[in-house]
Amino acid sequence: LHQQILDGVENRSSCGIYNSNRLYGHQGILLKYMKLSEDLWFPAKIQHGWAYETNIEWFNREIIKDNSIPVLSWGDRFYDGLLEHNVESIKIGAPILYKDNIDMSWIEPDVNSAIYFPAHGKDGILATDYNTLVQVKDDLPVDKITVCLHPHDYTKEIMSILTDAGFSCTTAGNEYRSGFLWRCLALMAAHGIVAGNSISSASFYAALVNRPFVLAGSYLTNNWPKVIGKERAKDFFPEFLTLSRVHKDISMQELGANYVKAPDELRRAILTTSSRWGAHELQELPIWAK
Repeated sequence: LHQQILDGVENRSSCGIYNSNRLYGHQGILLKYMKLSEDLWFPAKIQHGWAYETNIEWFNREIIKDNSIPVLSWGDRFYDGLLEHNVESIKIGAPILYKDNIDMSWIEPDVNSAIYFPAHGKDGILATDYNTLVQVKDDLPVDKITVCLHPHDYTKEIMSILTDAGFSCTTAGNEYRSGFLWRCLALMAAHGIVAGNSISSASFYAALVNRPFVLAGSYLTNNWPKVIGKERAKDFFPEFLTLSRVHKDISMQELGANYVKAPDELRRAILTTSSRWGAHELQELPIWAK
């Protein structure tokens, strides 16, 4: 299940495409930003999501090192973690910061509602115990809570548990489908509060639409190690333990906003890896160098 997101030898084409680059539209966003065709191969691995430690990222470091191509990381946290594993990296900021339609100020929020992003599983392993989420209502001062389910967890069984408990359910859709990040931002903007039971990309994306994020619930299963939930947040992100304000500064830091590059700068950064491109990749060098 979902093997297409893994970056193994069998999933890396001769043209340098890491299939996980296509998650959430990241590759297309960056190519469009550089005024390149969104169908062009991409000669580097893109960090696909926020994680406190690099081992959450789904790729094989040996494959990365064998290919000798640096990973495009969001910011200092992931960059430093990769260096600890002897994986080269270039800091460019999160791809969502390069989107051309990130402004959601036109959406009027329902201030009496929250959009809730539970920690999602993969390959049949659940990260959230959905039977216990009813207690989340005690943590959020709103009357309406919509749970945004990741495609991995968007099943009839889980939706039945949630709707029976009084939640609404939605999903941003398949993570490879065009417009995924736009739909996530729009969902956040339509609610007064963004919440979740773990620190994730959504925790920091919320600041992009001027919505506060708060941790609610502590109901993680034992199958998902190294997730920062409510219990561990006091040591890492105490700001998100109480509902107060939009934490713009910490969000921009985690998203690597200081490392966002102009189109030509981003292209030049990727070109620094060209000495390690294969023969087929080098045929496309003039497209990147123009």
